[in-house]
Amino acid sequence: GKSQMSKFYTHQKDMLRYSLSHPHCCYLADVGTGKTRPSIATFYLRKEKGTGLTRFDKRTERDIEKCLVVCPSNIIENWTREIDKMELGLTFSMIVGPKKKRLAALDVEADFYIVNYDYLSRITAELIGMGFDMVIVDEITYVKYHGTNRSRALRLITKDIPYRIGLTGSPITNSPMDAFAEFWVIHDRLFGTNFWQFRNRYFQNKGYYYPDWQPRKDQMDELADKIGDYSIRVKKEDCLDLPPVVFETREIEMPAKMKQDYREMKEQLVLEIGEE
Repeated sequence: GKSQMSKFYTHQKDMLRYSLSHPHCCYLADVGTGKTRPSIATFYLRKEKGTGLTRFDKRTERDIEKCLVVCPSNIIENWTREIDKMELGLTFSMIVGPKKKRLAALDVEADFYIVNYDYLSRITAELIGMGFDMVIVDEITYVKYHGTNRSRALRLITKDIPYRIGLTGSPITNSPMDAFAEFWVIHDRLFGTNFWQFRNRYFQNKGYYYPDWQPRKDQMDELADKIGDYSIRVKKEDCLDLPPVVFETREIEMPAKMKQDYREMKEQLVLEIGEE
């Protein structure tokens, strides 16, 4: 089992070390650098060795038993494949389908419970009741404004989870106002819990008739430094041992019109073959 972790690239080992020593953190890692595996390994090592591994966090003395993964619906399958490929004996339950089926999936004994963003607000109480020990928030840029149902639900679900990792392929500083909502769910001590205070510190309203909040140039370095204190940044060009191409599978729901076109095409082919 552990042989899979020995195949980690150098930068993945760096990510793993970072998240083991930072109970609340983000992987700001370019697409294709493999963020999923170090986050799975972080849970595995915490579960195997207990909380003594993280000398920075003595608040929790409980066993690490279950991890929530929040991700877009089109990469749930990707998570299940990665957990299997790691060969660490870790199990998962996919929280998908109608509400009854999702609640049944929460009743299953597993290490990972994988749920998509859009369903969080429908089973918030049930997810809080699970008492997760760790959460991985994948594609954290899906958490935009803190006032949305999705962000509020995620905040309620994560606020008492002792270990949290956010994953993103795009630097948060590309859209600095979103940093508040993203760290609100990962590490709320970074920017506090008051969005208006955050906005007034780092942005100024340049609008006349309508608000137009622009970053305060003199404060952007402070914002980036604060994010840097709880994030590991991995750029693809710095990963010298990565293969030239990394393939990632994503499930994409076919639009209704396209489904119909494919069906007609299939029927037409069957007719043509039948006529030959």
